[in-house]
Amino acid sequence: MTEITETPAPEFPRLITAEDARNGPLNEHFTASPDERAALARRFDVDAIENLEADVRLRAFRSGNRVRLEAKFTAEIRQTCVVTLEPVVSRIETEFSREYAPPAFVETEAEVIVDPDAEDPPESIPETGIDAGEAIAEQLGLEIEPFPRAPGAEFEAHTESNEAEHPFAKLKNLIINEG
Repeated sequence: MTEITETPAPEFPRLITAEDARNGPLNEHFTASPDERAALARRFDVDAIENLEADVRLRAFRSGNRVRLEAKFTAEIRQTCVVTLEPVVSRIETEFSREYAPPAFVETEAEVIVDPDAEDPPESIPETGIDAGEAIAEQLGLEIEPFPRAPGAEFEAHTESNEAEHPFAKLKNLIINEG
């Protein structure tokens, strides 16, 4: 068994400190470089990520105990059609938000209760800051089509011919005749 000793370096790092948002909302625009896009394409096992741009807003709650990261991003992904093996380019446009809080304000329970209708609890703010790029990359991974198809590509229906001789043809006849 292989043991993971350290977390791999993020492919699209964009660190923001929570302190940057204490005096008012912080707005940033990020564009992934060609090397970052290539690394993300390897991570998500796609042919290429042609474009990745994001607008990010970090704002502090009035209480000062939490910050909210709001991101809207667009990406163009090139994948291989699972039917025709032709290249398929898809455009992803989505937005999401995450909340972060200092470690002292984040509940760490031994038992995890999953409620799909409940809001996600805040994540702990890392010492190095909030990595908005990694949050975008994680959301991008969720948005990528796992089985891309070219427009109009369909699997042909498989039909068995009763006349075809195959290893189970005689067994099939035995079951039908005894039934």
